[in-house]
Amino acid sequence: MDILIVDDDASIRRAAALALESAGHYVEAVENSKLALLALKEERFDLALLDLYLGEESGLEVLPMLQKAQPGLPVVMFTAQASIASAVEATRLGAVDFLEKPFTPEQLRAALQRIRQMNELKR
Repeated sequence: MDILIVDDDASIRRAAALALESAGHYVEAVENSKLALLALKEERFDLALLDLYLGEESGLEVLPMLQKAQPGLPVVMFTAQASIASAVEATRLGAVDFLEKPFTPEQLRAALQRIRQMNELKR
């Protein structure tokens, strides 16, 4: 899968990218919505991992922008400050999954497996 990671925390971007690349995925990791939208103009992704809090930006505001830039793009939201309300709102806006940071490589792989299964069911 080609995966876009959008997180303002460089250590999270590196760790997630390393886990995904070691599993054979192509990863592009960016720190804000502007760079994410530029990446989506340049190539098509199979999945986006989006942080709920991107410094001064809200992932809940960025989510519709990503989906407009690439309709049908599955987006998994993640955050260190998870709440039921934020998970519900992310899902309402179109996120397909929600992970709490810090997540393990196994949790990330499980989320990818759910995305694959969802894509197979759509086909």
